[in-house]
Amino acid sequence: MKRIISSPVKCMILTAGVLMLASCTGPVGTIEISTTPNGATVYIDDTVTQYVTDCVIEEVPEGEHIIKLELDGYSDWDSTVTVEKKEIVTIDVELTEATGTIIVNSDPEGAEIYLDESSTGLFTSDTLTEVPAGDRDIKLSLTDYQDWDTTVNLSDDETITINAVLSKHPGHLVWNYKTGGAVISSPVADENNVYVGSSDNFLYTLDRTDGTLLWRYQTDDSVSSTPAMDNDVLYVGSHDGHLYAIDRTDGTLLWRYNLSAPVFSSPATGEDGTIYVGSAGGLYAINPNNTLKWTYPTSGMVLSSPAIADDGTIYFGSSDSTVYAINASDGTLKWDFDADGAVHSSPAIGEDGTVLIAAADDKLYALYPENGSMKWSYTMDDWSLSSPVVGATGSIFIGGMDGYLYKITGNGTLDWKYYTSIGGINLSTPLVDAEGTCYIGAYDGYVYAIDSQGERTWRYATDAPVYSSAVLYAGVIYIGSDDGNVYALQAKSFCDGPWPMFGHDCFRTGRAD
Repeated sequence: MKRIISSPVKCMILTAGVLMLASCTGPVGTIEISTTPNGATVYIDDTVTQYVTDCVIEEVPEGEHIIKLELDGYSDWDSTVTVEKKEIVTIDVELTEATGTIIVNSDPEGAEIYLDESSTGLFTSDTLTEVPAGDRDIKLSLTDYQDWDTTVNLSDDETITINAVLSKHPGHLVWNYKTGGAVISSPVADENNVYVGSSDNFLYTLDRTDGTLLWRYQTDDSVSSTPAMDNDVLYVGSHDGHLYAIDRTDGTLLWRYNLSAPVFSSPATGEDGTIYVGSAGGLYAINPNNTLKWTYPTSGMVLSSPAIADDGTIYFGSSDSTVYAINASDGTLKWDFDADGAVHSSPAIGEDGTVLIAAADDKLYALYPENGSMKWSYTMDDWSLSSPVVGATGSIFIGGMDGYLYKITGNGTLDWKYYTSIGGINLSTPLVDAEGTCYIGAYDGYVYAIDSQGERTWRYATDAPVYSSAVLYAGVIYIGSDDGNVYALQAKSFCDGPWPMFGHDCFRTGRAD
């Protein structure tokens, strides 16, 4: 070792967390440190110094010292050295790049793995070794699926495991389930299941992820009514004239109520558990214990499905060309509005409480909730069996028998209309997502996705007209077709707005927030 003489003699003291030099009377030596690359911070005895490599540290107290070198992107280096009086300890270190391991899994497997925008040549599931530490961008790419990406912060010698669930491109089929009849009923969805009726007389419960049949319940006639879910009970009407209450967990019948005429209307559920549904005799309010609360008679059949306002007012239409507002507490009339044609459409409720409903006079009406007076009306090119929905921006969407999907502003003017097909949009009600994309079925058998500007982003072909209305849950839309299938189609968003779908929400409660 080299020997040097330094005078005056100093020694190290800790000041503000950093080793500094100070006067010392004890024996000292010198440490020379060089690294490749240089720029490493020097620690002595686990305390940071003001030195950065390459450097010479003089007047180090005699004895054993732990030297540690730290440089971003490289593994820490440390060693114990012995400093002797007036001698030089030389340290020359080639630092090793800091690396870690990334295990990449995906469902489904077979996705190409990209690291920092460059292909690794590997496919899931596989392991990336000796990956430089730091922020690393991972992307997975698989045909028919949307690219998946994330950023991970990898430390030296760390192993990170990624478990990616890939989603198909919007409009691609996730699964379909074949029932024994046309599916006019609109699906209900929750975290685990999809519930829907069929003209084969059954109410079906399917696994939401793969379409597996979990159970089905048989009524005595077709089920075109859309179920409404309240806690663990599904309420649905049948053409056999009954309203059914079915345990959604196992499909057992809890009770059924005889309405004495086919039930085309879809039920709505109140905050207190009351079920509201239309039939030939008018609107019925039924308690959750299978007793009649009240009825409100109309002079025409009620195909319309009721909507429940924040204050509990029940809105619905009738083939007697009237829109009704009923007090939920006692079934008395709050107001009515006379249209110039049958009202088979179901109401939607806007952010400010405006009641929106279409009639067979080709008009979409906006009514004040206080007294039912007309706020505005928009005349379509044909009448509508579809029902309006309201998106996050307040725009209204509705399908017409003329084949057009209409987007109407909140003050009743046309924004745009998109033509689907000859035969029109019959019963299918639009669904609008948070990005303003609208999903609707048409007579030509297609399910359409139309963006906020009125441009088609995709369409999916079924084998028969689509009268069902979509529900969107966790980025997948579920919809029925007259070909007997329930379809799960990949989407890319979630619902938002005062009334974004038929029945208001995924449970089809028909109840405003």
